[in-house]
Amino acid sequence: MPQLGEIHKSGKLKIVAFWGGAAGGDLQATQALAIVGSRNPTPQGRLNAHAFAQSLSSSGLTIVSGLALGVDGAAHEGALDGALTGQLSTIAVVGTGLDRVYPKQHLALAHRVAEHGLILSEYALGTPPLNANFPRRNRIISGLSQGTL
Repeated sequence: MPQLGEIHKSGKLKIVAFWGGAAGGDLQATQALAIVGSRNPTPQGRLNAHAFAQSLSSSGLTIVSGLALGVDGAAHEGALDGALTGQLSTIAVVGTGLDRVYPKQHLALAHRVAEHGLILSEYALGTPPLNANFPRRNRIISGLSQGTL
């Protein structure tokens, strides 16, 4: 799987916008793991995603996910709960413009991520949550991560 720099060099990555409080330094140097999964996990699945993310974040890894309902949201929450001081704990790669939060139920979570992590989008402001955008964002999640859980 190509890393983010390789995707960018291929011309397949459009403008990427960043929004976040803990962002800084070289994202390519960040040790990151993607945690993605069902939008409708079992309660145990949600707990597992949170626990894995919390433990990995407390070990210094950055957790990358898509801010979706279910496993993605649990992973961001776990990463934030386990973050070390000053750590880029989590990166949310979204399929909308940065001025839109989707799903709306994650508005508070998006604010926490923006305060202690990074929200990233390749879409222009005002871009709504179109179905085609979400599979496309997965290549960025993959490109930022050394592996996926």
